[in-house]
Amino acid sequence: MLKLIYSMGDLDVEQLLKIYEEWDLDEENYLDFLRNDFFRQKDAFFAVWALQGQYKAALRVEPYSDGLLIAALSTAPGERRNGYGYLLVMEVLKHLSTLSYKVVYSHIDKKNHPSIQLHKKCGFQFFTDYAKYLDGTVTYNSFTMNYLYKK
Repeated sequence: MLKLIYSMGDLDVEQLLKIYEEWDLDEENYLDFLRNDFFRQKDAFFAVWALQGQYKAALRVEPYSDGLLIAALSTAPGERRNGYGYLLVMEVLKHLSTLSYKVVYSHIDKKNHPSIQLHKKCGFQFFTDYAKYLDGTVTYNSFTMNYLYKK
């Protein structure tokens, strides 16, 4: 089931960090980023796929360019290949269709073939062969894909 989280106080930090346990996060800095930067942005939220109160997959949604950016998509290590990432992305896209945005972007590591395939299955297409982040930095290790809402 899709759960939208708009504030740090509503986020189950312990469950979220389990989803990202393989990411080599500096947990304290990441939580500070969420608290002090991410949740202060207009239209920014976490989306999680939860079953019986347990987080299975998560992603962030935040303002980006002329649309929104899906970032940090991940499924808990023991829950992969159960379709939770796909269900999460599709439900988030359905939710975002109710907003005024017309395009959703996602940056995907070029070596992350399962994520690339998931994005294609969800209707994303290749946009650029690099990723440009909000702070202006660019990496050529990732693609940018986009999802366009039909008018």
